[in-house]
Amino acid sequence: MIELYMDEEKEALKILELKDLGYRPSSSICILAKYYLQVQNKTKKETEDLIIDFIKNKTKINYKPSDWEKCIVKNIKKAEKIPIVKIDKIEINKSEIQLIQELTSKPLQRLAFTLLCVAKYHNQLFDKNNNWVNYQMYQIFKLAGVANRTQAERLCMLNELYKLNMIKYSKKNTNTNVCVNYILDDDEIAIELHNMQELGKEYSLYCGEKYIRCEKCGILFKSSSNNSKYCKNCGKYEKINTKTVVCCDCGKEFEIDSSSRSKRCDKCSHIAILNKNKRYNNKRKIKKGNNKIQ
Repeated sequence: MIELYMDEEKEALKILELKDLGYRPSSSICILAKYYLQVQNKTKKETEDLIIDFIKNKTKINYKPSDWEKCIVKNIKKAEKIPIVKIDKIEINKSEIQLIQELTSKPLQRLAFTLLCVAKYHNQLFDKNNNWVNYQMYQIFKLAGVANRTQAERLCMLNELYKLNMIKYSKKNTNTNVCVNYILDDDEIAIELHNMQELGKEYSLYCGEKYIRCEKCGILFKSSSNNSKYCKNCGKYEKINTKTVVCCDCGKEFEIDSSSRSKRCDKCSHIAILNKNKRYNNKRKIKKGNNKIQ
């Protein structure tokens, strides 16, 4: 699913504070790259070194260059071309909502609402966007929460919006972008969006459906318990409490789970295991030698 953040600088600081790349590491790396390049004015090499140091020494990830180098370089190149996002809010006015609610079905309304939000989001990012939504449509359907429709059903939904002159297609046959025609001038604001995740659910919340907003990432989710604070992803990846200890062999400080009793860092633990195995094998050889002599 596409990820649209309102404030990527804030998101970068959150990643650094939590020392966690979350459940979408590539997206987090891109945000960190934007932060270092555009906010901290670091060079590409400095940015790469900072990101590697963060993954290697701050997170709990077992860093292997072969697993991460391509991802880091790719996202730094991407971060050079795309400005860091800083948007206070997306305003949806009452006239736009009324037009959307006249549509024949809830799924179609959620799709129309999502297209409207994404178009307004990019209008704030790019002066020459002119109400266009420049994503593949299956990503928009996921964002709208109607991705379970067949391809034929999705095409019918878009075609219905087209017939109502609510969207128009690109002149290029190979281009799937659409332009939103129902951005209206109205001073009466119906919705102020501060989160661009799960837009279909944001519309459903406005229509009266019961959702809980995740305290960590801000997205909406349904839960059988009113005491739930985190969505499925954030609850699954909630960072475990850690403590800092000093390695008894090399003297280097390292982080472990608060419940762990480890006294050695990963490197020294590996060496200790090798030495233990070596002593064990030597004892076995000596024992076998003594048995042969007897």
